[in-house]
Amino acid sequence: MASKRQRKKQQAKQNIKLLETVGFSRKEAEKVKNKPKQVTTIYKKEKRKRTANERSSILKSLGLKVSDHASKRYWSEKKWDAFVNEELAKKEKARKKEEQKKKRKERETGDRLFIYWTDPSGSADATTYYHIYKQIEHMTDGALIETAFWALDGEQPFGEVGDYDIRIAGDRSQKDLNEHFYSQGWVKTYEGKAKRMRPLLKTITAMLLSLYNHNQKLQFLYDLQDEINHFNPSMSKKIGDLFDL
Repeated sequence: MASKRQRKKQQAKQNIKLLETVGFSRKEAEKVKNKPKQVTTIYKKEKRKRTANERSSILKSLGLKVSDHASKRYWSEKKWDAFVNEELAKKEKARKKEEQKKKRKERETGDRLFIYWTDPSGSADATTYYHIYKQIEHMTDGALIETAFWALDGEQPFGEVGDYDIRIAGDRSQKDLNEHFYSQGWVKTYEGKAKRMRPLLKTITAMLLSLYNHNQKLQFLYDLQDEINHFNPSMSKKIGDLFDL
């Protein structure tokens, strides 16, 4: 059994280690190592202070003003953790909302690709194109591709002449562009930034069914691939690979 002297020495060592955990130097701890009550008081005070400082840093990292939440730094661990988790959830929600807002703005602003179709002969009109589009709208991608190749090799009896136009327009000119083509009897068949294959594939298939000879359809694909490259080079390559352009 340890003697009183040994127990006192062991307690002194424990006191030194305890104070070192809250930032005391060994030299400072040595001065009070044999004063248990003072050690306990100092430890509690310094631990509370250190916890408050750590939590101040966390508050700042959450974008919160420390002075507005000063009392929270002394909450119990459970209550503090619940508060931090709630703030993190709010921050994540705000981040996602901002990200969605940014993506929405990107979709709604900047250059966009426009594809138009018309039949100058007058033997077909917008109703013709919309009827064709409705027939292929819900096809699978595989069926769309098969139909597109069938249309590319055939001539469709929807009129004597079919024509297309592909344009790129910025924010300020998009409205005027649409009004110009609408006034001339053209149908807008696509508007976007060429980010997704399926909408493009549906438009391509409908357009190939609405133009009237192989050379014109092939030229449409070449022109479209070239314009898509302005927005999305990888999509442009996919279109080229798909139709062997």
